[in-house]
Amino acid sequence: MNEVIPDTKKMHDTCIMIEETQDSAVLDDVDLALINCLQLDPRASWRTIGDALKVDPVTVARRWQRLQDSGTAWVSARATGHGRPESCLAFVEVDCDLTLLVEVRDMAFLSRFLLRSLASVPGIVGSRAHLVTEVFAIGDDWKLQVLDATQRAVMTDRPVRYKYAPTDQRHHGKTFDAVDRQLILKLGEDGRSSIAELTVGTGLSESTVRRRLAELTSRNQIVFRCDVSLPLSGWPS
Repeated sequence: MNEVIPDTKKMHDTCIMIEETQDSAVLDDVDLALINCLQLDPRASWRTIGDALKVDPVTVARRWQRLQDSGTAWVSARATGHGRPESCLAFVEVDCDLTLLVEVRDMAFLSRFLLRSLASVPGIVGSRAHLVTEVFAIGDDWKLQVLDATQRAVMTDRPVRYKYAPTDQRHHGKTFDAVDRQLILKLGEDGRSSIAELTVGTGLSESTVRRRLAELTSRNQIVFRCDVSLPLSGWPS
């Protein structure tokens, strides 16, 4: 089996966390600019972001920790799937104000995910799947647009190693193995996990983590993105 299946228990915990923490969150201009920087480069260093915002890197890291801990903003990663004609892309609405973007190898696997994995999560009483027949734009490309030209230049005038690749540009020859799944699932929890944190979290050696992560990104088989709670972003819900 080549799909990377997230921990559905953590989906349930995420629903609860969002409800309990976001009500009291308030975003200022620096918070929004920080999120915008991470939308441009989700794994950028705090020093680079600090240079863009003219803010001390320690302050940037502290602000991000607060945003992440409150569930206000987060960086995640996901597998890009096969990109073959039989693969299936769908939006899944879950009855806890959560929407999932799911990409699996075929319709049969999507059915198993909805009826077995997702349905077994405590507290989820229903879900609705909407199949994607054509992609015109994707959430990976959505940005807050609060940075000025100079700030954007700092973030973009450098190689970005983790960028979404359209389906027809993905590498189709290599399937995911157990090591790939370990890394992708850990990065799904926190897309900014360091090499050291991934080493501890997966039990793999540092050299293996570095090599496999480089392979996944060079083949465009993993996507990193920064998201923000829409009601707190200043954009209409």
